[in-house]
This record gives sequence, C-alpha cells and structure tokens, in this order.
Amino acid sequence: MRKIERQMNQAIRERRNWSGSNTMVMIDPDNADQATVYLHGNRIAQVCSEFVAIFDGGWQTVTTKSRLNALLDE
Repeated sequence: MRKIERQMNQAIRERRNWSGSNTMVMIDPDNADQATVYLHGNRIAQVCSEFVAIFDGGWQTVTTKSRLNALLDE
C-alpha cells in the first residue's frame, strides 16, 4: 500500500478531512460517520460504519483501482 493510501485510510478511521496530492477525504458535516473519498475531484467511494460504496468515477485507471483496493483492504 502506498503512503498516500495509508494516510487516506487513517483520515477515514479518524473521521477528519484530509487532502494529499490528488486524493481527498471529506467528512459529511451533517453525518460525521460518513466519509467521501475523491480522486482528481471525482467521487470514488463513500465509507461509513454500515457500508462501503465504491465508484470508478468513469475512470478505470490504475490509480483509481489502487485507491479502491486500499480502502477495501482496510
């Protein structure tokens, strides 16, 4: 797992907003349990305690796949 993906997963676990390079984690201000992950501004995942929803954002790239695999491995 890449360093940026470890940081992304840590931000999700800690439920805090985070941005690094081309990846961003945003915590929903109305529902702190829900985190949305963006890659190049495209939503690629929503994570909460009950589910993980993944999207390719229309971009089936190696980087998108790597980020999603890191989320699922977590």
